[in-house]
Amino acid sequence: MLQMTIAWLAGSNYQTTRCLGGTSVSAIYEAMHCVMNAICASPELRIHAPTESPQRMFELADGFAEISKHNILTGCVGCVDGWLCEIRAPSEKEVPDVSAFFSGHYQKYGLIVQAICDSQCRFTGYCFNSPGKVGDSIAFKKWKLREAIMQLPAGFYIIGENAYPLSESLLVPFNKLEIKGKAYSDYNFYLSQLWIRIEMAFGLLVNKWQIFKRPLVVDFVNVKKVIKTCMKLHNFCIHERTKTQDASTSIHAVTTEYHNMSESWYQPTDNSADPTALRSDAQGRILREVIISQIQNFNLRRPRAR
Repeated sequence: MLQMTIAWLAGSNYQTTRCLGGTSVSAIYEAMHCVMNAICASPELRIHAPTESPQRMFELADGFAEISKHNILTGCVGCVDGWLCEIRAPSEKEVPDVSAFFSGHYQKYGLIVQAICDSQCRFTGYCFNSPGKVGDSIAFKKWKLREAIMQLPAGFYIIGENAYPLSESLLVPFNKLEIKGKAYSDYNFYLSQLWIRIEMAFGLLVNKWQIFKRPLVVDFVNVKKVIKTCMKLHNFCIHERTKTQDASTSIHAVTTEYHNMSESWYQPTDNSADPTALRSDAQGRILREVIISQIQNFNLRRPRAR
C-alpha cells in the first residue's frame, strides 16, 4: 500500500500503480487514501510551527543566521510565499464559486498554498484556504498562523515578498520606488538570500512529487490531503538525509539538490492584479531602517560580481 501511494505521488498514473500492487480499481483508491490519512495523522511527521516555543524560535533563527552573509539577519524564523497548486476544475457541487479557483494569469484552475519554511527548506506551516484567483496578501490574512506570527517576540520575524504587508514581524524588500541608495539595494540582497529558501522548498516539493506537474485528478475534497501528505514526506526526506550532518553541511546538501534540478515547475502566486492596499506599520519601517544602518555603519555591502 505504501509503495503504491509513493509511486502515485511521485508521478505514476493510476493504471501503472494499480498493476504494481495487483489491485482492483476500487481497491487502489481505498488503499492510497488509507495511507495518506495515516501519514497526515502520524505524530512523528507533525509539522512544527515556528511559533511553537521560544526554543524553537531560537533554533530557526540560528539556522537562517548561518546562511545570512555577515550575520546581517539574525532574527528570521521563517520565509513565506504562495504557490498555485493546479487542480482540475471543481464542480458546482464541490465549491460555491467555480470561477474563484481560476487563475487568469496562469489560465488554469488552482488552489493557493501558503507556506513557511526553515533554513533547510522544510515546511514549518501551511494553509490551503484560498482559491486560485486570490493574491498572497489576502490568502495570508485568512491563515490562522498569521495571528501568532504577528505576535512574535521583538527581534524575531519572518521574511516575505512585496505582496505581504510590512510589519515588525514580517520583513519585505523595498520596491523600486523606495530604493534610495546602495544600502537599500544591499538590504534587499540580504533579504533575498534567505527568502529564496521558500522558493527552493516549493521547487523541491513539486519536482520530487511529480503528481503536481499536472492538474490533481482527485475529488476537490481530497486536494488538501494530497498536498499535506507530500509536504510531510518532503520534510521527512530532508530530515532523514541531513540528520547526521551539521547545520552548514545539511543546508549545502539541500541547496545542491535544488540547483541540480533540470527545471522547476513551481508556479508562484500571481499578485499582479491584487487590489489589496498594503499598509506598512511603523515598527516594520523602523526595523528595516535599523538593518540598513547596520549595513552602512559596518560597510557590509553585498558581494559584487567580478
